[in-house]
Amino acid sequence: MALKRLALKMLIVDDQPSVAEGLKAGIRWETLGIDEVYTAYHAARAREILQSDKIDILLCDIEMPMESGLELYRWIMKTGIHLCCIFLTGHAEFSYAQEAIKLGAFDYVLQPADYGDVKQVVGRGVEKIEWERGMKQILTMGEVFHENKKSIVGNA
Repeated sequence: MALKRLALKMLIVDDQPSVAEGLKAGIRWETLGIDEVYTAYHAARAREILQSDKIDILLCDIEMPMESGLELYRWIMKTGIHLCCIFLTGHAEFSYAQEAIKLGAFDYVLQPADYGDVKQVVGRGVEKIEWERGMKQILTMGEVFHENKKSIVGNA
């Protein structure tokens, strides 16, 4: 049985609108199975989007005014929102990468990065999401089989 590819939604968060909009327009996200791409220029707007829509992938800057991407991701984890987080930042400070890893971020991309590099990392994130959803589907099918085993195989 082939696993169905699901439509994905991505949120790009960067305090520089030109970066967020450039990423949104500069990559053909649909080739990765991403049907909708949202942008936010600060963490407060990102929270609004995350509370109103099911976001699968977060591509987020770390250093932003008022609230960092790391603080936003801590809130996401505390809230119980499950998504694939990729940090995209121009700051090569080891402490940022270390904190991102501790929080469970999927990847950390240093700017400047070309669109091909960003697309490749997001593509790996999509593969992870599809694998997780496939495993969940297989486990569900196993549970259904187990619950209906007698009627499926008889009393052999």
